Amino acid sequence: MYLILLLCLPLFLLFITRVVGFAFRWQERGRDIPPEHPKIQKYLRLSGIVILVGGLLAAAFVYATTQPSPGDDDDIVSYELVGGQVFPVKASESRSYHERLEATGGNYDVLTDEVLRWIARRWHGRNLAVTLAVLSGGGFITCFYFARWF
Repeated sequence: MYLILLLCLPLFLLFITRVVGFAFRWQERGRDIPPEHPKIQKYLRLSGIVILVGGLLAAAFVYATTQPSPGDDDDIVSYELVGGQVFPVKASESRSYHERLEATGGNYDVLTDEVLRWIARRWHGRNLAVTLAVLSGGGFITCFYFARWF
């Protein structure tokens, strides 16, 4: 896994430098119009950088301080006893749970349940670190996008 990350690092750095270079350049080719509100541009860009750095630091802290979870216990709907051992049955693996959901609310209810469980898993443990990193990157890009309007 670390080898894949090491191989992807140059591509990630190239992408980040391209995004930052694109965002800080207010003059497009063939366009010499100065920005209308340079202070707003400056504050939006500064806000984007603060959001990115703060989000990545928070994501690194969360990733370093949490342990990888063996599985999410919120998804367990019942237990099975097989050969003297107890095994949890998750909602995503239980046919009867899906059938009950489909009987009461149709396929839409099954899809909604799966989406809500996926979203709930994004906010716990190391998945939270990934969520924070993605959200901070999105905030960074949004601030720099709006800075180009002014």
